[in-house]
Amino acid sequence: GGHQFGYWAGQLGDGRAINLGEVLGVNQTRWEIQIKGAGRTAFSRSGDGRAVLRSSIREFLGSEFMFAVNIPTSRALTLSGSQASSVTRDQFYDGNIQDEPGAMVLRMAPTWIRFGTFELFASRGDTDSLKALADFVLRHFYPFIGQIAEDQGSCPYTSLLIEVSKRTGRLFARWQAIGFVHGVLNTDNLSILGITIDFGPYAFMDRFNQDFVPNTSDDEARYSYRNQPKIGAWNLEKLVEAMAPILKGGEFNGPVIVEHYWNAFRIEYRRVMLDRMLLMDADPKEDDAIIQSLLDWMFNTEADFPRTFAGIERAAQAWTKQKDPDSQISESELNSVLAWAVVEDLKDEEKQEIRLWLHQYKKRFLERNTCSFNRAGSSCTPKIMPNSLYQPRNYLMHEAIEAASSGNLQPLQSLFEAVMNPSTQIKSTDLHEKLSASPPRWALKRGISQLSCSS
Repeated sequence: GGHQFGYWAGQLGDGRAINLGEVLGVNQTRWEIQIKGAGRTAFSRSGDGRAVLRSSIREFLGSEFMFAVNIPTSRALTLSGSQASSVTRDQFYDGNIQDEPGAMVLRMAPTWIRFGTFELFASRGDTDSLKALADFVLRHFYPFIGQIAEDQGSCPYTSLLIEVSKRTGRLFARWQAIGFVHGVLNTDNLSILGITIDFGPYAFMDRFNQDFVPNTSDDEARYSYRNQPKIGAWNLEKLVEAMAPILKGGEFNGPVIVEHYWNAFRIEYRRVMLDRMLLMDADPKEDDAIIQSLLDWMFNTEADFPRTFAGIERAAQAWTKQKDPDSQISESELNSVLAWAVVEDLKDEEKQEIRLWLHQYKKRFLERNTCSFNRAGSSCTPKIMPNSLYQPRNYLMHEAIEAASSGNLQPLQSLFEAVMNPSTQIKSTDLHEKLSASPPRWALKRGISQLSCSS
């Protein structure tokens, strides 16, 4: 169950994910193995239980890239498809029904329990099942909470909500830091573990746009990049409301619980953004100011999101041999960053704004950076999340999907290898330039940069 686009929608799901079982991995980590797209189940309702190749490829690439850049996520084990097996879909819900290649994804996560799972029991007034679900989650995924609550005589369900709020806040912070827009942040698409699940019409941002919406069904931009953090808090409020019947009297305080989300989000976002900029933390207000100033000029110039951070990292690496933090930004230094960010045709005042920021950043970097120095040289790369040269941009996935649909898997294989090692430059110059390039103008259109929920 869950809320879709802000409204309660009752029981949800198209019944095409089949749990094959649970295995214990390294360090006794639990993994639930699912196959998605294998056909009808008891919960398929009017659906066919199948999945198309395009959405399956996107889930496979998206989840594995998330893992590569250290963002909590479900994983994709295998992707299989058949040109002999077609699936009928109306991709843009406009009456243009077509047959598409079918596919299946074998995927795994510690659990697939969502916020909406709790909401469904609450909507039915089934307090016993709601409590049993919460106890299961505590026992298997948050065992430390139960012990602490027992020792302190507190409500374990309140402690569970606080921990889920913190994990969700840190997850959303990393999404924002890498420019990821989920696209369908309904309550049934958020994991109780604070991991990324359900890769639908998502996008990793190309040109920086705070108001970017990757989902063609989101007419009101509810799930835009700018709105994502607020939606995370809203969804948590619905989870708190769903669990209210099993919370001890006086402990049901949604705003207090959700404030843990905002605190975790702000701390993690600042930490990851500074790390991407190779800066040590200082005064929080000063940290926030240099981050916001960067985002301001990126937004004003429509800078390429991943390439801007890659360019800043390379500029900083060159500065490690300099000693004077007050030295001015040369024309070549400015042009190098602008070239990486794919920023062109700037007015003089726009160039000056970026030059002033670079000067401020250079001074801060030379005074307090996160680089490691030894006799062999310096190591100047982010510690938390790499500044990726490559990521699964929508237009690159579109090209890989088109080729795979015709039986050519090489573009998919090349893109997969690149996003699994996103900060390591590919040896082939031609392939490197193609996979690291900002999208061409033809890619900035419906069906490529923006997608529907059809899958």
